[in-house]
Amino acid sequence: MKKRILVLGAGFGGLELSTMLSETFGDGIEVTLIDKSDSFYFGFSKLDVMFAHARPNAVRLPYKKFVKPGVRLLQETISLVDPIAKRVTTDRGTHEADFLVVALGADYDFAATPGMADATEFYTLAGATRLGEILPSFTKGRVLIAVGGAPFKCPPAPSEAALMMHDYLSTRGVRSACEITLILPLEAPTPPSPETSRALLAAFAERRRADRPCGRGLLLQSGWSDGHLSRAFGRHARRQGAIRFESPRPLVWTVAMNWLKAVRPPTGTDRRTRAEGCARRSGSS
Repeated sequence: MKKRILVLGAGFGGLELSTMLSETFGDGIEVTLIDKSDSFYFGFSKLDVMFAHARPNAVRLPYKKFVKPGVRLLQETISLVDPIAKRVTTDRGTHEADFLVVALGADYDFAATPGMADATEFYTLAGATRLGEILPSFTKGRVLIAVGGAPFKCPPAPSEAALMMHDYLSTRGVRSACEITLILPLEAPTPPSPETSRALLAAFAERRRADRPCGRGLLLQSGWSDGHLSRAFGRHARRQGAIRFESPRPLVWTVAMNWLKAVRPPTGTDRRTRAEGCARRSGSS
């Protein structure tokens, strides 16, 4: 009798594991992969959407194209997990297995830091799409990119967003009228990779030198605690009425929120794949 393996979550971890099982055992096992979404997208693609390098539909990879021997993929929403019985209940029924793998990733808690729930963000495709619609009308003012706490997904992403924002505004000829501030709770942009951190800091320094004549530089504030960020973000939120933007609303970007309803199991392949992808996008690989 074939062994039944139930994998919850079709992110990096779930897709990688299902692929490895298929390549190793083929039709000799029954793998059921469950995810509530109908498609997958790489994290870095959200920046492409935000800065109009790609359309949202162009970065989606439909799960219906994920065809592997011995694997079936179901689009269902999970409501209950029984790890003892290895049983999962979804909006469409109940699934049982011999082996249960939970790789559901993490959801953001936007309300954990005061003011963030009402701000914009680019860590979801919907948020990046919304910013992509706002950015073309932004011509002057302040941009605050604030990380709500550590750990957070893809540490280079906030720094990369700040650098891309600088280049985007420069290309449009409005950089001299804008100020960009990046607030991180870490002592370095990417502590696990000193080389990447040095490359990012050098990029910030280069842009500050280029911006010096206009006095509107790119500011990095690091080593902030959650409480510091809450107070700083609150001050920005209260001052928004005094800042004049030629934009539908001030650009205050939130990044990774204080935690998390479920955590993806820290498999070596999952962490390495995401880290390598982030590093490639930040020019550090």
